[in-house]
Parts: sequence; structure tokens; C-alpha cells
Amino acid sequence: MMRFAVPLIALLSIGAIARPLIYTKHEFKGDEDGKTNDVNQLRLGYDIKLDNVTPWVHAGLGVKSPKGSDVFQGDDFTVLAVGATIKPLKSLTVKAKYETFSYDSDQRDWKFEVKTKYYLQ
Repeated sequence: MMRFAVPLIALLSIGAIARPLIYTKHEFKGDEDGKTNDVNQLRLGYDIKLDNVTPWVHAGLGVKSPKGSDVFQGDDFTVLAVGATIKPLKSLTVKAKYETFSYDSDQRDWKFEVKTKYYLQ
């Protein structure tokens, strides 16, 4: 029982400083022939604002609708994402995230993404 006490206390203390969030994501993709697919997601999560780093985690549900399908009709999935926004300089921001998707069809996808933004002034 003691081995669970320390992680539980840590999680509760993080909850005191963490900011809960609702995250939605809507993607519409196409080509010259029109829409190829769309993806709609709803996620719940937390982020923690530290000095120059904001780590976050969120999980949720979504649906990927291929061409010819109505919105919200397609392959359902769950998603788990972790990442951080880092601001090492006043004019530089780095964002990194890892996402894993589990579809009802037993397919699993993942994505790792890094973005940088540097302000010239």
C-alpha cells in the first residue's frame, strides 16, 4: 500500500497546480477533386505552466471520415497525446508532441511533431 502512496500524493499535488483543459481538433483534407477526409476530435487534459516550459497531456475520442462518408461517420479512435511548449529565448518557441491513435479496426498510428517559431523582431 505504501508504494502507491507516494505516486498518489504526487498526482494530487500536480492536480493542485495543473490547469484542466478541453481541446478540440477539426481537420479537413482534400485535393483537386474535393474532400478526401476529415477528422474530428474532442480531448480532455491538463497542462502545467512553469517558468519557460509548459508540459501537457490529453486524451480523447475522435472519428476519421473518409471521402463519401458523412461527418462523424467513419473509423472511431481514441487518442493519447503528450507534449511540451518550451520558450528558451524571448523570441524562440519550440513545441514538441507525441500522439498515439487506436482505431476500432485494431489499427494503431502514431505521430511525433516538432515545431519552432522564431520572431524576427
